[in-house]
Amino acid sequence: MTIDPDEKEPESRAGASMLWGDSPALRNAAIVLMGLLLGVILYGVGTMAAAVGRKAADGWARLSEAVESVAVEPAPRRVEIDAIPPDLSDLPVARPQGDPATWFTTDDYPTEALRQGAQGTVAFGVEVDRSGRLARCFIVESSGSSVLDSATCALVRERGHFEPAVDPDGRRHRSRFQRRVRWQIPG
Repeated sequence: MTIDPDEKEPESRAGASMLWGDSPALRNAAIVLMGLLLGVILYGVGTMAAAVGRKAADGWARLSEAVESVAVEPAPRRVEIDAIPPDLSDLPVARPQGDPATWFTTDDYPTEALRQGAQGTVAFGVEVDRSGRLARCFIVESSGSSVLDSATCALVRERGHFEPAVDPDGRRHRSRFQRRVRWQIPG
């Protein structure tokens, strides 16, 4: 028996007719099914990619919010600082209740001043009315930082309590009190 090299045996033939037979309808149905299968796979991949993208976007949004909350703090409460009364030296001296040194702590250091590296000494004064209430706070000598000056008067107004000056007859008078505060960055 001799085999002609140009003649192929039926088993060795490859091609569409071998896989699907000679039916064009069967071949077209297979192509449509493969297209649908590819579409389903691509849809699944796209859906997963979108879900991953949403998760990543949510993560970035949370990270962005966290960074903003740390980096951007609300501006410190500004306090109006009264002008120095012209008759300050004429007023008798009020007596603070307690130690004025306790009115200020390192926890009170304004964040904005820390960020700016601001420090210095603030000379402040207060006017106390006849009942002992603080009527006005004013800056006698600025630290050079409006934030520290403002924080000084805010803390004095919040924590300072006074006994007004009393004359020999026991009458209370409008009075004054002055002090210095040194703001130094905690280290």
